[in-house]
Amino acid sequence: MRTRWNGTEFELNGVMRYLIVLCGICIFLSSCFEIVEEVNLKADGTGTFSYIINASRSKDEIAAAQKLDSFMGKRIPDKGEVMSQLARISDLLTHSDGISGVQLTQDYTNYIFQIKGSFASLEKLNAAFAETATNLGGDGAMIASVFRYSGADSCFTRKASITDKARSGAWEKLLGTGENTATYTCIVRNEKPAESTGNTLAKISPSRKAVMLKTTVRNAVYLPGSLNLHITYGKPALTGAGK
Repeated sequence: MRTRWNGTEFELNGVMRYLIVLCGICIFLSSCFEIVEEVNLKADGTGTFSYIINASRSKDEIAAAQKLDSFMGKRIPDKGEVMSQLARISDLLTHSDGISGVQLTQDYTNYIFQIKGSFASLEKLNAAFAETATNLGGDGAMIASVFRYSGADSCFTRKASITDKARSGAWEKLLGTGENTATYTCIVRNEKPAESTGNTLAKISPSRKAVMLKTTVRNAVYLPGSLNLHITYGKPALTGAGK
């Protein structure tokens, strides 16, 4: 399932799909992991992206769970399968138009995974992830995001949507528990100073060049607007200007 918004689309499915399986194990056993999404923007609209899943606080539980045959009715992929699929994701992104410098880091001791790279524009990033997801197939993302940046209007927008799958069946039961402490963090950096975020949960750094939005995965699923951002930027400070 893809999300389309104003002509562009982005899908987390595929790119992080096999890591989400590990996250599901975390939810079931300890509800303790974090997803970190980071976008670093330059004034011309180019930049870098990074996605991290950190399940280090649940590494023992995950290691034990991977010995099971299935989880939530689905077969658990072994390490070799996960490595193969992540390598394919990296290769697909590497050959995507407007994407460069793709790097994949896999830590199977602490269960920390990261994929990062550079993009020529957010439109190229959106298209690259959508095409990668199409090539990989799958049955739909839990959390889908669309990014837009307008240098002329000095604004960055992140719009999230949640698939129905995330609010039904086993996922609803697992995410609905009070013990669930899994978190989803969005970080947006820009050379321009942020003036507003459009989200009361978001915080602007003291330098005003970074915005961080952190919430629980549970809130992200049941309150999809909690992940939305509409950041407006001011003009960069002039070098050498008086204080």
